[in-house]
Parts: sequence; structure tokens; C-alpha cells
Amino acid sequence: MNIHIECMKEEYGVPVSQLLIQGFRSKFQFGTKINDMKLQLLLGKMLVLDKQPGKGKRFVAVQESSVIGSFSIKFQEQVRNQHPNMTITELLSFWKGIKEVGLGNALGFSVRLICLNHRPRRGEVYISDLVVHERFQGSGVGKTMLEWAIGEAALQPGNQFVSLHVSNSNVGAKRLYERMGFRTLEIQNSTLLAWLIGEKKWSYMIYEG
Repeated sequence: MNIHIECMKEEYGVPVSQLLIQGFRSKFQFGTKINDMKLQLLLGKMLVLDKQPGKGKRFVAVQESSVIGSFSIKFQEQVRNQHPNMTITELLSFWKGIKEVGLGNALGFSVRLICLNHRPRRGEVYISDLVVHERFQGSGVGKTMLEWAIGEAALQPGNQFVSLHVSNSNVGAKRLYERMGFRTLEIQNSTLLAWLIGEKKWSYMIYEG
């Protein structure tokens, strides 16, 4: 399978937001009445915010011009030096999206994003939002993205380990991470996340090479 990894581009916004819905629908719709159309609109706005300094870098796995996977990488240095600078046009676009989905849905979505956010510490490279198109699951796309992310982290001086979170209910993903050399550093229990997205127990896993 010929797969290559690219930086996120504006033209990939729709397929990536669709991938994120596929991978994380149950978490973002848990306890809400938000439908897929509104969720995709909010995720599209989130992808715009992803471009801001300090938000990490998003990448896509592409095969024959089709996006079949996506993930984000965040470095401690990016978090420390973040300087939000959204343009007026982007702010207006984001506000329009909020009005279309409703203030309550937008606030609920934002709270979930905030609670799922992880701030890397010194030497840490954090992977998040890793998702593979359902037609390609089990075909090595996830492994390819992880290998690329680990290799990218190794290129940056000062990076000591790669990390990620996975819900304990996602057995398949956790097994993949373990096969890739990740180990569970901590089991985290969150009553807040159980209430917000229906997932209480999470494994914080690290890869040290």
C-alpha cells in the first residue's frame, strides 16, 4: 500500500473533518443532540484553529490523492511559544459557525476539547486525534502514521519520548500502540470525562525508543 504523509492543507478540511466524525462521533455526541452535519461544521472550525501557533501540527495519510488517515503532533516548545493571532476573517467565520450550530452545542463542543487537551512537558512529543478511515482499518495505515510520527520526533533535538492517550475501551488501538513499543505509564480515571464523553478510564502511554 503506497501511503505518504503530508502536512494538513486547506483542501483536506472536509475529508479530515469527516474522518474525525467517524473516529470520535460517540465522544462528541455523547449526552448531546448535535447531529453529524453540525458536528462536521464545528470540526471544520477546529481545523481552522489548528493552524494557530501553539496548536501543534496536523498531518494526513494520503493514498492516490485520497485522505485515509489523520493525526496531530504537539511539541512542548509549541505550547510554550503560542501566540494566537486569528485574523478578523477567521474570527467572523468561526462566529458564523457557532451561530449555525447553536451556542449551547458550540460551548459543549469547546468544553470537550478543553478537557481532552494535553500540554506536553519538556522533551515530550504528544500525538492526538489519530484516526484511520474505516475502509482501511487493519491495513497498516495507523502503524505507518505512528512510525512517521516517531521518526519525526527523533529528528528534533531535545525530544525524549512520544506520548498519547487512549481510552481503555479502545482495545484495538491500545494493542496497536503496545505492538509499536508504547507502554502504559499511568492509568487515569476522570469522572468529568465520563460525564462529558462517556469514557472514564484512560491509559497515558509513552514510547521511549
